[in-house]
Formats: sequence, structure tokens, C-alpha cells
Amino acid sequence: MDSAMIASLLSYGNIAIKLAVGLIGFLWVLRTTNRCQLAQMTPVDLIGNFVMGGIIGGGIYNQDITTVQFIIVLAIWQLLVLGVNALRIHTESGQKMIVGRPTPVVIKGKYLQDKFELLGLDIADFATLSRIQGVHSLYDIWNAQIEPNGQATIQKKDARKTSNILITNGTIDTGALEMMEKDEGWLKNELHKRGYESYKDIFFAEWNELIDDERGKAGELYIVERTEKRD
Repeated sequence: MDSAMIASLLSYGNIAIKLAVGLIGFLWVLRTTNRCQLAQMTPVDLIGNFVMGGIIGGGIYNQDITTVQFIIVLAIWQLLVLGVNALRIHTESGQKMIVGRPTPVVIKGKYLQDKFELLGLDIADFATLSRIQGVHSLYDIWNAQIEPNGQATIQKKDARKTSNILITNGTIDTGALEMMEKDEGWLKNELHKRGYESYKDIFFAEWNELIDDERGKAGELYIVERTEKRD
């Protein structure tokens, strides 16, 4: 076997090793992010996967990059993605910056045209989103918001029960408060009534309301605490 054949085999062997490392890297990503379906992925996950694909492709075709360097670069990138996701989960500012918050577009039957303009959403697109949710008349909508994934959450005028998640992972959802026409002071007061002085120990808090025929409301705050307390 001549030297050219040996060099070729070594080259393909190096590529095979890098492909195996890349596959293990992707499996590691799925395992550490718990995003096994496309619908579960956040923008950070999608961009992270695109960049990782570029890293793997570049590492495979560039013979100057050693397998060890290839592994180190993959690890560094995944650690960066995990860090950004941790920021998204545990801080309100990170959540807003990376994923966004639900945006109310209809409150008590009033269409907030400035919110439509902010989202770049026209009424025809909104009507399509409404029909997907089984609402075929815009007149029937009492409250509506656009979720970070672009879908619409709609409450009809004849709905007897509504719910809004006000706190997730110790951070306030200001969009949900706006939908209810409440503020942070009102939420703090409701939490104080139930013995909570801080949001940090709350896994989530959901406000549930029952509405009678005269649109009178009776509400209750459902709270689930974190299993691990935060200082």
C-alpha cells in the first residue's frame, strides 16, 4: 500500500471521527436542552443548532482543525448556549430580550392598534390566527394576546372562566398584568395576603377568574412554590 493510499485512509478516518463527535455533540445538545421536537425550540435553540451545524461542517472539511480542537470548540459553543438559556429562564430581562413576552392586542373588546403596529400584524393576519383558534368573528373576542411563538391566545366574550399566569420562575409577566388591567402593586398585595413577600420562591402563580352574566368577577390566585428556595 503506497503512501498516497495511507494518507487518504487517514484523512477519511479523521473525517469519520469528527462526524461521530458531531453526532455525539448534537445528542448532547438535545439531552442538555430537553428540546427533542422543533415546536419546543426557542430562537436560541434554533440559532444554536444552526451555528453548531456550521461548526461541524467547517471542522470536517478543514483538515487543519484537529479532533481535539473540534471537540473544544463544540463544548465552548454549547456552554454559551446553556448560559444564555439559563439567563432566559431565571431573569425577567433575559426572558424579554431572548424570547419576548406575550403582547396584549385586545383588552375588554378594545383593539389596541398601537400593539398591532408594534408587532407588524395586520387585521387579516390576526383574523387568520383567530380562526385557527376556532374564533370566526372578531366581534366575539374579549381579550387576546400574541405569544412569543407568534400564536394567538384568545378569550371570547361568552367565556365564563379566564386564567393568566402572572409569575414564572420568580419573574413577573407584565403582559399578563396589562391584559388584566392590573399593576405590580396589586400583585404584591395579593401575594402579601397569602404570606409571600417575594417572587423569588414562586415557581408559578396563576390568576383564575369566574365571570357571571353581568360580568361580575370572582378571582383566586393559585401559587406553586419552588422546590428549592432562592436566597
